[in-house]
Amino acid sequence: MTPRPTNVPALNVIPLTRADDAMAPGGGGDAMSAAVLQVMTNLAIERVPLDQRSPLFDAAQELLTQAGRSPVEMLEAVEPGPEQDSLFEELGLGRPREE
Repeated sequence: MTPRPTNVPALNVIPLTRADDAMAPGGGGDAMSAAVLQVMTNLAIERVPLDQRSPLFDAAQELLTQAGRSPVEMLEAVEPGPEQDSLFEELGLGRPREE
């Protein structure tokens, strides 16, 4: 193996997904939680018009896909309660604050 030149720092680069970036410190966990709820509403209840979607909608959709929940499980998690708490805990999100 060829030794690394001494003037080049060793880097381990892990690219961030949109969801990772949104959940980074200062990324707005409440905003991501609200966006996840919006995605679940869009998928299970009624379409959310494009102009009304959160800026984090796509990242939330990606995050929700990673959770691997069925449509029935998502529908159960739309309303506050144990299913929603479980989903948010699994995703590393807190409960969105009431405005």
